[in-house]
Amino acid sequence: MAVDQKQRFCKDCGKKTLHARNRTSELGGCLLTIFTAGLWIPIWLIMSLFDTTKGFRCQICGRRN
Repeated sequence: MAVDQKQRFCKDCGKKTLHARNRTSELGGCLLTIFTAGLWIPIWLIMSLFDTTKGFRCQICGRRN
C-alpha cells in the first residue's frame, strides 16, 4: 500500500506534526485488473472509496483528523 503524508496541526499534540494515511496502490490495482481479466475492478473501486473516507492519523499521538 502507498502512504500519503502531510504536515498538519494536531489538537492533541498542540503543534504541527506529520500525519499519514494508507491508500490503494494504483499500480497494484492495474496489474491485478489485467491478470484477472477485469474481475478486480469492482474490488479496486470499493477499496479506493474507503481510502478516501479515512482521515489522516498523527504519527506522534495517533489522533485521527
